[in-house]
Amino acid sequence: MSIPNLPKKIAIFIPSSAVGGAEHYVKNILSLIESFGCKPTLILPKNQQLIDFFSELPVAQLIADIAWIGGAEDLSVGQTYLNKLSQQYSEAHKVLTSIQPDCVFINLPWVDFGLGITLACHELSISNINLVHLCPWKVKLNDLTKQIFQDLVAANSRFYTVSNDNRIQLSLSTGIDIDLIQVFYNSRDVESQYIGLNSKEYKLHRVELLDELGLPLNSFLSLSVGRFSHQKNFLDIVTACSALQNKLPNYYHLFLGEGELKDYYQQIAFDLGISDKLKFLGYRKDVDRFLSLSDLFISSSLYEGLALSILEAAQYNCPIIATNSSSAQEIIPSSDYGLLYNSGQYYLLQQYIEFTYFNPDQMMHKAKKLKALCQENFSLKKFTNDLQNVLLDAVHNPINTQGASIAVVCDRTTNRLKIIKPLDLINYKYYGLALPKSDSDISSDLSSKHYYHQVLDNNFDQYLHALYKLAKVFSGYKMMLCFGSFSTNIFRKYYLKQQYLLLILNQQTSNTCTLSFHHINHTYWGQDIEPDCLAKFTIVDPMANLSELKEFSTSSSVENYYSTSKILLDSYLKLPHSKKYNNLSVNLKMVENLFQPSEYLMIDQEHIVKSSTSHSI
Repeated sequence: MSIPNLPKKIAIFIPSSAVGGAEHYVKNILSLIESFGCKPTLILPKNQQLIDFFSELPVAQLIADIAWIGGAEDLSVGQTYLNKLSQQYSEAHKVLTSIQPDCVFINLPWVDFGLGITLACHELSISNINLVHLCPWKVKLNDLTKQIFQDLVAANSRFYTVSNDNRIQLSLSTGIDIDLIQVFYNSRDVESQYIGLNSKEYKLHRVELLDELGLPLNSFLSLSVGRFSHQKNFLDIVTACSALQNKLPNYYHLFLGEGELKDYYQQIAFDLGISDKLKFLGYRKDVDRFLSLSDLFISSSLYEGLALSILEAAQYNCPIIATNSSSAQEIIPSSDYGLLYNSGQYYLLQQYIEFTYFNPDQMMHKAKKLKALCQENFSLKKFTNDLQNVLLDAVHNPINTQGASIAVVCDRTTNRLKIIKPLDLINYKYYGLALPKSDSDISSDLSSKHYYHQVLDNNFDQYLHALYKLAKVFSGYKMMLCFGSFSTNIFRKYYLKQQYLLLILNQQTSNTCTLSFHHINHTYWGQDIEPDCLAKFTIVDPMANLSELKEFSTSSSVENYYSTSKILLDSYLKLPHSKKYNNLSVNLKMVENLFQPSEYLMIDQEHIVKSSTSHSI
């Protein structure tokens, strides 16, 4: 049934290089878009796998060179990057000029794969919807890319993510105001002969499955679905199963999926002597059968856009254990609905599997609550209504080409994009007051005092607010101290079961020092970590005896920071005048008072050791 005011012609761009969840998503929404009275056209890349994947769909299709293959050249603003962006822009421009759609839907498997397409939409004043399926962390983008994202949003290009977690990361990655990014949740309603089996039917199908797999009738089955890739982190499951083989003799795990790491995992299972406990069943079309007949579903992913496999498992009342990474917490908000663990902490996964094995009624109660919750939050009815609103929003908020200025423009003589705008992202994100590059930039004591007082007046409130906010979350944590910098490879040597707060101290100039706070929430063998910077504070004041603490290296990274000084901290902490505190010691004392760490550790070259200041900073 046609819905008034919805766009009649919709171009759906798929700038992908492989078939995955984002591409399946397009298949799922096509029938809905047509039911609204809209006429979709798929624009596919010159990729045979993708062309074959969509070939059977009864919808208009065009082939164009629009795929984006991410590479190292995307990290800097160079001619190679501009050429790639220009190519995608030019191809999209030709397609859009040809079909003249009322609206464009850009289906993005990764953050920056469709920027050239969105630029072409802006050039032709076509309303566009950019749906980002995966932004699991703060993605490193070059300054030009960030600038273009921000300019396009200012010109009414619409950006959506499939989970709130990914929405936060997209904002951090691009500099787009988080309030200008919306969440468009997917749904996973299922229709299957295995939904709602009665007791007799369940037992019959279960016996058939166990017989097919060659497993005993009293088997306990856990299941995972997905590609054998780094993202899915199946090593957690293999390790937990190895630890449980003697405790739970009737426990078996089923893997459904293919992938580049499948042979690797099969070899690990063989080396651990648990090949009979793990079943590698490959790609299956009857996933619903396994979800209905298994005792437990395990999602061990390091990250997801929106974990559709969890939504699907929930529809079959299958109890769920999942990692608390990315969007899983938005589906399973508490232990009332399922069990969550930190990826890498296989020992906790092991405990949860044991709990499920010995407490099936409790886990089934959680599963039924989760199914009801998912039917409310992720139903097809809600998704259909949300999709209508997304399309209507694009129509009611047309592209603004009058007041908007984009960082790049197409040079008609070369048909290439060129930069026309200085890359000044400081206008979009707060970085605190700019610090002098060197002491020589402050020519006199008078200008020095004026400069530092200006810093204090503008930043002290933010400094205190940010410290209080951090301390509220991380009070009582064990704290690691690092002077200068360290290699993330250091964590290859350690398996940390607890969460830590890492405090890195670094000198920028003779008058400034930074304290950056990082949260380490998991590490595991063979995994480098690059802990996110929660906040970076700049101490502004001449510092005494800094060299006595440690040798400091120069940091060139740009982070959000706030500034403070001994002058204000003296009065705030009411320090005795008889004691001589330098700037750094005052700030560390304040950190200790607020955070009250349970223990201090020191990162010393390639080792983590207990700090000599284990009771006091």
